[in-house]
Parts: sequence; C-alpha cells; structure tokens
Amino acid sequence: MLKLLAVTFIILLPGTSLGQIWLSELTEDWNRMTMSNIEANYKNVPGKYEKEQYLYLMLNPPPWVTSQNINDSTQKKIRYAFLQHIDTLFTWIGQDWIVIEVINAGEVTRALGYLIHAQPGNKSKIIKNEFKYGKWWKLSENELDVETKSIIPSSQRLAYGKGRLQDDIVVSSFKSGKALRSEYYLRTTLPDTTVLFKIVNRN
Repeated sequence: MLKLLAVTFIILLPGTSLGQIWLSELTEDWNRMTMSNIEANYKNVPGKYEKEQYLYLMLNPPPWVTSQNINDSTQKKIRYAFLQHIDTLFTWIGQDWIVIEVINAGEVTRALGYLIHAQPGNKSKIIKNEFKYGKWWKLSENELDVETKSIIPSSQRLAYGKGRLQDDIVVSSFKSGKALRSEYYLRTTLPDTTVLFKIVNRN
C-alpha cells in the first residue's frame, strides 16, 4: 500500500520571514479577540452611554485593532510592532504574559503598552513602553509581588463615571505565542480595586 506524505509549502514574499508571518498571525488573533469583546460589551452593558461608545467602536474600529497586514502603515500595525518590540525584551515560550494597552483619549500616537510576565517566587515583571515617533520605546521596568495570572480582572465593569481611570484600556492575556483573552474597558469603567488599576495608576 502506498503511503501519502503530506507536505506544506510556505511561500515567502521578498523581504518576509517566517517570524513576520507568525507575528502577523498572532496579531490577527489578538485583534479578533478584542473586537469580539467590544461586540459582547455592546450587547451586555446596561448603560446607554456605554452602549453608544461600544457601538461607535464596532462601526469605527481603531486601525491598530483591525489591521492584519504586516505591510500596512505604522499606525495600523501598532500591535504587530509591539510584538516585535517585546520579542527583544523577554523569551515568551512557555510563559504566561499580559499586555495592557492604555489609549489616551483615543489617540493611538500617545499609547502606552505594559508587558507583564511571570517571575520566580510568584512575582511579576512589569515593563512599561510608549509608542512615540512611530515606534515603541521602553520606559521603565519593575517587579510586583503578585502572581501574573491574578492580574487579569474579571469581566465586571463599573457604570460609566464610577471609576477613576481616565483612559480606555485593553487587557489581553497570552500563553507562549497564543492569545487567550482580550478585554476592552471604556474610561472610568475599570474597578479601582483591581491590581490592574494600581499598576496603571502608579506607573
């Protein structure tokens, strides 16, 4: 009996590497999860204003959440660029890690990105980065005496105006190179009691 051997061919365009393709696929999954969460929030939040804001995001998605093309403009591939940037900061194979995106008044050129990953002794390393002049820059690095997995808050949101954080925030969790979850919080809806709020508020 003949045995068929399945062979997969990957055709690379000039100037494209396997690493670029992998980061592009991870970015695509990440974007899809964020948009799915925005749609779920629109259906589930009770407040009229919050519904209007999530509906606006559904109809006018931020370009940095919708882009899947690694050749797009810098603004559109901001998440792809972030993954490239953090690839130089830590080894993510086998790691649980979190990305917190803080969008100041919706202006992507003033975005902050926090990379959080596990350390020995149930600690977490927090690396703060800023998107400026078309690229990501590392601003600071410190440790927190808390397990990385406990930083992700529940899906619970405050009514609009009840919280103190004045920026939209996206919290996404990953395992190795796989996106697991992405939660979009409108400004003033993230509970002040979460570890996440304390990280962003003090940094």
